[in-house]
Amino acid sequence: MPVSVAKGGVADIEAEYDGFKSLVEVTTSTGETQYKMEGEPVARHFGSVQRNTPLPVYCLFISPQINRSTLSYFFVTNRTSIDFYGGLTRIVPLDLLRWRPLAKRKPFFRLASSNFSPNMPDFDCKICLASRKNDNPLHSKPSTATSL
Repeated sequence: MPVSVAKGGVADIEAEYDGFKSLVEVTTSTGETQYKMEGEPVARHFGSVQRNTPLPVYCLFISPQINRSTLSYFFVTNRTSIDFYGGLTRIVPLDLLRWRPLAKRKPFFRLASSNFSPNMPDFDCKICLASRKNDNPLHSKPSTATSL
């Protein structure tokens, strides 16, 4: 169990690697509360970092369970280029069942070639990032879409 909450307004963990940045957002909330508390703030934290770096940014969202509304929201933001979020997001929601085996890997963020981009961290994120046939997530152009 967590011993305290993270500071508001920023990602829980932020790290810079050779060629990309990594964010980790962690919550104990589940159900619709998760979507209401975490959906937009996680995307906003991602966008804040992405807009201020030339490096691609990847975000892991970890929770005991991933709510369907939260999953759907990240699915859409990963495919819809929105200026406010710095273009396409790369948010990978993982429940603890899927997170634990990844955390045990050594090294966890080993770079590997993949179907997504040459700098994609080596973890299974097919649910959120697969099937982007006509875009390059590392060099996506922001749309003229505005937030409501």
